[in-house]
Formats: sequence, structure tokens, C-alpha cells
Amino acid sequence: MMKKYGWFEYQEDPLRIRNYLTGQQLVISSMNEESGVTAYVGRYTDGELDQLVRFSFGNNAQNTKEFRFDYGDFLSEPPSYGHWRRIDDFIADALLCWPEYLEEMDRFFLCITGGWRSGVWQPQFRREFSSRKSGKPDQLTQYIIAEPYVIPLETPAPSAWRLVDVDHCATKASLKFERLPVSNVPYLSRNSPVEGFQGLVPFLERDDRAAYIIFSELWPASFRGEDPEPIFITHTSTKTSSLDSEAIRRAGLNWVLVLITGFANFRRVENFGLPSYSGNLYPETNRAL
Repeated sequence: MMKKYGWFEYQEDPLRIRNYLTGQQLVISSMNEESGVTAYVGRYTDGELDQLVRFSFGNNAQNTKEFRFDYGDFLSEPPSYGHWRRIDDFIADALLCWPEYLEEMDRFFLCITGGWRSGVWQPQFRREFSSRKSGKPDQLTQYIIAEPYVIPLETPAPSAWRLVDVDHCATKASLKFERLPVSNVPYLSRNSPVEGFQGLVPFLERDDRAAYIIFSELWPASFRGEDPEPIFITHTSTKTSSLDSEAIRRAGLNWVLVLITGFANFRRVENFGLPSYSGNLYPETNRAL
């Protein structure tokens, strides 16, 4: 029996997960259950890449169900950035949308160990994702999901980042935007330097100086009135877009809100379509922008 969720088809005998738009697929060759943990071995393929993968599903330290995917379990040396992203993008979506687990559980987690960050491969880099339902299948028909994208294998790793600190930090800093004459939409010109914050607040600068993360504002706040929990506002700027993010320090540093505040260029999209959770396109959304 085949089940469909988003862009993915889940087929039994053999167990196969396939993105029917991109052709990417994971075919499971063996499953072994021991002490409450199910170990999977399979192959990821997409026409350009063929990679053995291993992962497992069981309880984590908090006794919550979790997929564990560690690149060190099947790679003996660091993969290229494009190689890693090609597998990582597929695996994260495919495992979190697995109907067998999604339909039976209120939520489960995916823990991925290993990845590229700040220009280098970090084998102990850990990320955790949560998968949970927002309703029954018939209630999800109006939800939209993003179109899949397959990153080129030759994609180079992004440049590293460095922290630029200040002796005395201001409580607020902002970028110098330009604005479109009619719509008043803010943007950063490709030909203008990114400025307006240097010397006022700490910021992260990418080595190619094409992207910045600026600690732009600090809001006083509290949790239920008893503990001070200031909210950090950061601004991220690249050559194509800029966005603001709010972060609060509760059980770690949690990003709670992201707002796009401006674009550096605009591209006409000829056609786009929005799918339902079951992978069917809504015809009325297949139009030009």
C-alpha cells in the first residue's frame, strides 16, 4: 500500500520513500528491532548521488520517540557541502512526514548529528526537529507546503562568520535602507555598503562581507512577571533580502518570530502552485505573480 504526504510517497514492500517531483528516494534494505530501538539501513539515490545511510527510531533521554540520524554512522570522511545538503534536505522532510509515525503519535523528534556550519564540517553539530500534527488528515487539506528544491552537488560551502564586538553596547541600532519611490518598500542596494550599526552593537560578519547578523535591539521582558527575560532582536542582511528575528532565552536561546523586512531585488515568478498535505496541487494557485 502506498501513502502520500506532501511531495512524498511512502511505499511498503520494499519500504521506499520517494519525492515524486524530484525523483529523490530512500529505499530501506534492512530493519532490525532490538531493545525498543528500530535500526534502519538503506540507500539514498537521486540520479546523481547514491549513498548508503543508517538511522534509528526509539526513545530519547526524555522517553520521547525520536529518529536519530548521525552522519558519522555511515561516512568515514566529511562530505562536500552540496553532498551533505542534498541528503540532509531530503532526510529531514521525509522522516518527519513518515505517515506510519505521524498518524500514530501526537509528536516525535528527529535528531541529526553532523553538518556544515560557518564554513567547516562539524561532526558533533546537533540539530533537533519536532514533528507533530495540526489536525486530522481531512482538516489539513488547506495547508500549503513549499515546493521542493534540489541543491546542486557542486554548491560550495558558505563562508565562515566572525564576531565583531564593541566596548559599550547601545540598546538599538538599525540599517540605512533605501525605499522604492511608490510602494515605500525598504531595500538594500547591491551597490551600497551595509552600514548604520558599526561601533554601536555587536554583529556577525560573513567572511565575504555579503551577509551580516546584527543585534539590533534589546527589549525588557519577563516570564509570568517573576523572572527577567529580555528579548533579543536581531537583523539579518544579505545581498538579496533582510529579516528581523526575535529570540528569548528560555530553555536555551529560542527564536520565536521571524519577519521579512526588505528585499534587494525582485524577480517575476511565472508560475507557482500550492499543494495540499496529500501532494495535490490547488489549481487556483497555479498562476503568475
